[in-house]
Amino acid sequence: MADDTQIGMIVIIVAVFFLISAMGLLEHRFMDEGISALIAFILVAYGVYTVAKK
Repeated sequence: MADDTQIGMIVIIVAVFFLISAMGLLEHRFMDEGISALIAFILVAYGVYTVAKK
């Protein structure tokens, strides 16, 4: 089973895709740029929290 560090890193990687989508660099848009940026912000915060906690 994955520990908190691995889960946090995966969450941060997913957040990067949402940030790229928010900047409009992807060919297809998943959702509005504002919503995508908000989701990315929340995911980065959770990812950093899970990586940093001990």
